[in-house]
Amino acid sequence: MNKKFSISILFGFFLLVGLFGLTKIATGELDTDVAVTKVEIYGEANDNISSSQGGVEESVNFTVGASSTTGVNITNITIDLGTAGANYTFNYFINNAGGAEGVVSPENLTLENVTIWGDDGSDTGWSCSNLSVTIINCNGTAGVADAVLDPLSPNTTMVIRFNVTSTSVKAEGVFDWSLTTLDEDSQENSTTVRSYIDSLAPRVISVNVTDGNVTWVNDTQMINGLLVDKDTRLKVNVNIQDMHIESDSVYIIMNNSGTDENSTDNVDSAHEWNRMTEVTAAGFQVDGEYTYTYTAAQMSDAFTIGNYTNFIIAINDTYDNKAHINGSNGDPFTLTMNETLDFSVNLTTLLNSNFYTINSPISAESVQWIAATNATIDVLVSGQPKGTLELYINETGAPAANRVTNYLDTTGFEFFQDLWVGYETDHPSNNNLSTIDGPGDATYSWSVNFEGNHTNNVNLMLVMNASSVAADSEFGNAENYSVIAVYDFKVDGETGTPTIDSPASTTVTISDATGISFTCNAVEPDSGVKEYLWTLSKPDASTTTFTDSTTATSVDRAFSGSSINQAGDYSVNCRVEDTVGNQDTSTSSSFDVSYQTVTSGGSSGGGGSSTTTPTVSFDVDFSEASVGTVKAQQGRIKSFSFDGATKHTMTFDEVTATTATVTIASNPITVTLKARETQEVDINADGINDISVTLKSVVNGLASVEIVKIEAGAQIVEQEEKAAAGISDSGTGDSGTAGQPTTPTPVQRSNTGLIVTLLIIVALVVVGFFAYKRK
Repeated sequence: MNKKFSISILFGFFLLVGLFGLTKIATGELDTDVAVTKVEIYGEANDNISSSQGGVEESVNFTVGASSTTGVNITNITIDLGTAGANYTFNYFINNAGGAEGVVSPENLTLENVTIWGDDGSDTGWSCSNLSVTIINCNGTAGVADAVLDPLSPNTTMVIRFNVTSTSVKAEGVFDWSLTTLDEDSQENSTTVRSYIDSLAPRVISVNVTDGNVTWVNDTQMINGLLVDKDTRLKVNVNIQDMHIESDSVYIIMNNSGTDENSTDNVDSAHEWNRMTEVTAAGFQVDGEYTYTYTAAQMSDAFTIGNYTNFIIAINDTYDNKAHINGSNGDPFTLTMNETLDFSVNLTTLLNSNFYTINSPISAESVQWIAATNATIDVLVSGQPKGTLELYINETGAPAANRVTNYLDTTGFEFFQDLWVGYETDHPSNNNLSTIDGPGDATYSWSVNFEGNHTNNVNLMLVMNASSVAADSEFGNAENYSVIAVYDFKVDGETGTPTIDSPASTTVTISDATGISFTCNAVEPDSGVKEYLWTLSKPDASTTTFTDSTTATSVDRAFSGSSINQAGDYSVNCRVEDTVGNQDTSTSSSFDVSYQTVTSGGSSGGGGSSTTTPTVSFDVDFSEASVGTVKAQQGRIKSFSFDGATKHTMTFDEVTATTATVTIASNPITVTLKARETQEVDINADGINDISVTLKSVVNGLASVEIVKIEAGAQIVEQEEKAAAGISDSGTGDSGTAGQPTTPTPVQRSNTGLIVTLLIIVALVVVGFFAYKRK
């Protein structure tokens, strides 16, 4: 019967030769149950059927299972060792021999009709041959009932048995095998099977020890010997790589007997086994981390008995490959107990007469800043022994990955002498061991310039020799270094130029109580604002400063009262200083201060009402003073008056670095003044000059012009303006008969009283006449 239907196949297998493990779960129409499709390896003393020690001949049971329920038969299987062929060589097939394990037939690389073991333990109708030393092919015999692989038949699985020789090369790796099947309808299924080889013992990548103050490590040399603090529990950290590590079989074996006897894997009173804690599991090309912290009793034993402790690291993997790790010279790691050395670090900069200091900047969460200038680095060391202290610097801009608890890893750091050419390059000033060694304090100092590092993270690593002197190295530790700390901070090389916001009106009355207000805006994203310094320039060229100490990014300042007690043009700027001493100043803003004049009109009518003219103010008022100064930029207009009421203007048409061209009106007269030049001007064209104008200075486009009243001409202008306004000017030019003497007018007597008296008499006479006549 020839029916065409789809088939589902699972080929998964585990193949371990040497220290080799194979795992495959095939997709499609194969049985994906790893309990069904699998590889079992036999023939070594190690009874683990999924592992191998390598370098020997081994038996392989390769089980294939089918999962299809359609009844379609798998009739052909090809196994290609692929990249794994470099590690395994096919030898010969194995007969069933009743299913007994490890029974081998005579070698025959072209053996046909190999007996295949079926589910029921019987032989099946399959034959196999090896096409090469790395390719195996099996076919079902046509017409034989057992020569099928189908869940509907008795043979839902079958086992192909063969012999291989594994390589003796020690390695860990991942390899791919190619697996291809054909069913009776010639439908092909292919998949890649991944296998793993593990014939290496665990490898220790690094060992480091910390007492909480310093940390010691040597990734490759494993040189033993270290001075550590006796009062702090030591923490040993080991990084390990292994594909199949036994997590609970990583031990630290210590000897605290007080001698430099090598620690071994002996179990006795002098060798104490302690299981290390797994922090991160080791794996293929993955570092595992394992730690152990000394107990108080172990610390006490080490210091009391001999002032040092020895240890080695012992590791086992799941294939019983053991590793014992000690120093590179075969001795154990030796920790020499010592008193704690206390350290404190500060960096000080001097910028714009401001000293700024940061202390021990080791917190990544709290950024500390210094100025981009020369810095003094002081390191105070307390205790003994003291040795040479060296400085490493990383100015790449990235924050330090390693801090106090890390080991001597100078990756990304440069030694001070190489990095800061042209500056102080000696070792610390106190580098005479005979004078600084001992229980007291010693200060190590450097001078380092941080110019060009604006906004960068800068990292400092301070390193001190673990031994006081080279001759004091019982275990060859004169060149072992201990990291004191890794410090990091940021450099603030500038503060942005501040800006000033001016009010809508830039004119204010002299000595006004409220005054005029400006806002200074800082541009300081780094170390932050420390203070604002305002400078007010007055018309007489004097200046007054005001300070606002605040960290705010903007601040308001009002100028009033005695600060603006001169009429004329003022300018103001603000300087921002940041925390580390950087300074920058805004451009100037200007405003006008002028006098205020009030003019009142006369009374009218019998009601006694009066009117008052509005307040008039001028930049220069000759009715109050004979001289005044105005300051203005090009395009600005200033005002002056002779009589305190009539306005004249001065327009600044053009201002250059050395000249100012102004137009004086009401009757426009244009003059160009050079620096310190004076010209006289006739305002009313009567042939008599009325004022003189002098260009005092030009600073940043701001021209300062002094205006002086010429008395002879100015008096005539003032009289003319008052006469035009109908204003009396007693003795100085009133209109009409102004200035002429007047004759007193005699007072005339009034007749009103006499007339009233006469009328009363007449009335009495008339009344008396009529009264008499009645009688």
